[in-house]
Amino acid sequence: MPLINNVEAGRQFAKTARAVLARDIEKADSTNWFTLEDMLTIAERFGISGVFNSDGLHWRLVLNINEDSTLKVYDPLYSRKGRQIYDYLPPVDSVSMPSRDLQKQFQIRGGTLFSSEAERLVLLRQKGYALKLPGNFAMERLQDDGYNCGPLVVYAALVGDKYTPHFSSVAKFLEVKQASGIDII
Repeated sequence: MPLINNVEAGRQFAKTARAVLARDIEKADSTNWFTLEDMLTIAERFGISGVFNSDGLHWRLVLNINEDSTLKVYDPLYSRKGRQIYDYLPPVDSVSMPSRDLQKQFQIRGGTLFSSEAERLVLLRQKGYALKLPGNFAMERLQDDGYNCGPLVVYAALVGDKYTPHFSSVAKFLEVKQASGIDII
């Protein structure tokens, strides 16, 4: 299944992610929501760098952190003015967590990682976190159910890694291709 921003590729990645967590494709339940730990585990398995944001009910991929504390996000389900990429002011109980590979690259540890949300976002902005997605991602809605926002956000981070030079050398694109048949080009 070649190509980047393909709805079927996103769905296939979601199945692969669930299989990795379940250790068996037959036990991979597509109606379970992804937890933060699930997201971090899948991202670590494939060397994916990204910052995952949740308001407790829905996952988004943080593309960059703006000076005014808004986030530029990719949302696999909801759109604003017909776009899946938009500026988002997260609620106070929102959590934005960098993947483990990103934590290592930016040397974010312990107390720094678990500081307040505002402090963590300032630190990520100061470290220069920014992820690029190809332009057609802005218009394509990948999610068609209430359960797949987690793996689709990790998939979007994988695609973003391919288009962000600093992260493209870390992601394990060949392992993704072997596990799911998806070739990010």
